Amino acid sequence: MKAVKYIGGTIPSKSLIFTDIPKPKIKARQILVRVKFSTLNVIDFERFKHPNKMSIFAKIINFVQKKNMPLGGEISGIVAEIGSEVSGFQVGDEVYGSTTGVLQYGGWAEYVICESNMLVLKPRNLSFEAAAALPLSGQTAIGAVKAASIKTGDKVLLYGSSGGVGLYTLQILKAIGTEVTAVCSGRNIKNAWYYRADYVINYEVQDFDEYTNNYQIIISVNGYQKIGKFLNHLKFKGSYLVVGNVKQLIRASIRRLTNKRIRHILLH
Repeated sequence: MKAVKYIGGTIPSKSLIFTDIPKPKIKARQILVRVKFSTLNVIDFERFKHPNKMSIFAKIINFVQKKNMPLGGEISGIVAEIGSEVSGFQVGDEVYGSTTGVLQYGGWAEYVICESNMLVLKPRNLSFEAAAALPLSGQTAIGAVKAASIKTGDKVLLYGSSGGVGLYTLQILKAIGTEVTAVCSGRNIKNAWYYRADYVINYEVQDFDEYTNNYQIIISVNGYQKIGKFLNHLKFKGSYLVVGNVKQLIRASIRRLTNKRIRHILLH
């Protein structure tokens, strides 16, 4: 089958090759999906963020993932084969979800293996393109909201509200009835208002530190502000979550030893 395989390095034109690889064989609890769309997600993109030098995170990804395999951790497509112990799916079903692996891979190919518990049926009103962009960022957004034990009526500051995880988080927060102050760049203000943020701060011209609001929850998605700056605006029994940024995760882990209001969740 045809696939785009990653062979190493930080420059896409030298790191990716279009080639033939064997069609994968499924196990009893797996499903083979004929791929319609696959994304460039954060795990894939991390390799190419710094063309002249591979980041520590990218080196970890390369160590964990199998070598010389297609990238692509999230897909949409059509069920081609079903394992003997799989129920709830039929050949021909339209599905979307995550691929196999601790750090998922394999989606940039004609066919890919998915664990049956990592796939769901695609709604008819959802395009294959949109469905492929849901799994990893969507799971992370749901995980962040659950980790914070957010309740209807809570005041939430969402820093980094305009990326994949941020926009999903914003929509979930509004669906459960919270008051959201969204922080994003100027070019993404329209998106924040469109998804019903109650207040929007453009971090390019405004500093959220100037606002005196105390929040029950602060969620920082790939934020680069100092943790102490966020904590200054957190209520005494509030929770601060870091989503994704490796440096912030390390800092949050250290600060959490003495401040139990700090929680953290890995981007996956």
